[in-house]
Amino acid sequence: MSTAEKQAQELNGLSIFGTSAEDIASTVEDESYEGSSFVGFLELNPQGAADKKDSAYVKLIQNPDQQAKNILSKTSYKIVTSCATKNFMFDSAKSLGWRENDCQIVNLWDECKGDKLKEEKFKKHFQFRKPRVVLLQVLRYDSKPELVGSIMPLRITEEVEDLIKKTVKPSKEDVELNDVVANNVYDIFDGHCLLLEAGIKSIPSTTGGETKIGRDFKNSKFIKATSFKHFLVPQLDDEGNKVTKTVGEKEVVQYEKIELTADERNMYANKDYTGTLLEKLKRVLSYLNDEDTAKHVDFGYREPSEDRTKMVNGLISSFRAGEPMVINGAAEAEADADADDSETATGENENKSETSDSIAEKDLLDIVEKAEKAGE
Repeated sequence: MSTAEKQAQELNGLSIFGTSAEDIASTVEDESYEGSSFVGFLELNPQGAADKKDSAYVKLIQNPDQQAKNILSKTSYKIVTSCATKNFMFDSAKSLGWRENDCQIVNLWDECKGDKLKEEKFKKHFQFRKPRVVLLQVLRYDSKPELVGSIMPLRITEEVEDLIKKTVKPSKEDVELNDVVANNVYDIFDGHCLLLEAGIKSIPSTTGGETKIGRDFKNSKFIKATSFKHFLVPQLDDEGNKVTKTVGEKEVVQYEKIELTADERNMYANKDYTGTLLEKLKRVLSYLNDEDTAKHVDFGYREPSEDRTKMVNGLISSFRAGEPMVINGAAEAEADADADDSETATGENENKSETSDSIAEKDLLDIVEKAEKAGE
């Protein structure tokens, strides 16, 4: 493999254009792929609207790792210590496969099962999470125009996930009887735009508690309009710096549309990545590779550090001994440093409770364990 080909393989996003690294290895420049900064999740807020509705037009982004999935999923726990300000997230090795990987927290749950008091104590301190996440670009969001152009993660509901899967791979019946045509919604220029429409719904408690208010995405749909078949990239000045503008009281990046002409679309369909089309693709890839742009790898499973593993093991020992779950010394500093990022990175927000509350009430830890064992 030539040096140019190796460089091209390191370039995040080649696969989103339906090509291989070798196809355009001689025409791309090496870009770094190290995204360490975390951004907030896209959160639609119908509760705050007068008509109890909120909507946004978004473009789904394909995972550049062709061996990975576009819908990210992992098993994690929010660990609640005896000090409310020292809570943190812990990614379980069960994310990599339930049967063949061991997790000390799952083992602790197995010890507690069958004892109601222990189960309740476990759920208080080790809160099970299994978020489903996609990465997207905001194309239009009237409620929050400052987010337009941003690449962000979104926790998806079952309704939205089913919609994505049915659009990418429609059923035989839909194809034959309803003339439904499959669409790769992750394709930058050919993928349909997703209109997220959020309403509100009531979530009854399964334990006799209060009814919760959650978000309802049943009216979401994909838009075929060509007016949304574009990508937004930061506008640059003559020195290559991002141009900014003021939206409300916030200073945000100014974006410009990358659209394909009819000729460029034909070239794109034929994988003829040359001329002006190539320049436009490079603009898109440059934004995707920017160090401040959210990456898929930021929201998947992260192997815990040795210090974090020791910290969790210590808390588990305290739990078993009936002692307060207190973090001490260096471990306390690590928990402090992680507290904000871990909450954001894994998409847990206690004010957005419809997902986490329903998980706790329906005891999904057992459900997921059985489902994943059965599927392997």
